[in-house]
Amino acid sequence: MVVRVAHIERRQNMKILNGSLDNIIFFVALDLTDGATRETGLTTWAVWYQLDGGTPAAMTTPTIVEIESTNMEGVYSLLIDEALMTQLADDKSEELVIHITHAGMREVTRYIEIYAKQNEGKFNS
Repeated sequence: MVVRVAHIERRQNMKILNGSLDNIIFFVALDLTDGATRETGLTTWAVWYQLDGGTPAAMTTPTIVEIESTNMEGVYSLLIDEALMTQLADDKSEELVIHITHAGMREVTRYIEIYAKQNEGKFNS
């Protein structure tokens, strides 16, 4: 008898407190052509973001670091350190979208909840 166990991946939603400027997100850089090969040694980035449906803006100096090119190849971190990325206009939680590009990799888009402390991460309807 063969028993198969389904793999269920659970992903936690990333949340950042309103006004925080020291959070890091992670992403994997995949080859632009085959979409599978993990890319290492990338250095020139363009990062765009939009908070709460506002005007998209480019990060002025994105801090992206390759985690480790041998054992965690293609894994990078991005420091969320620009005030307009996490500054809510009111006490409502909103969504931040981040779009990361590089000439040699497939584009990466991440969605992050920016929340006001009193809301404890509850989105507005």
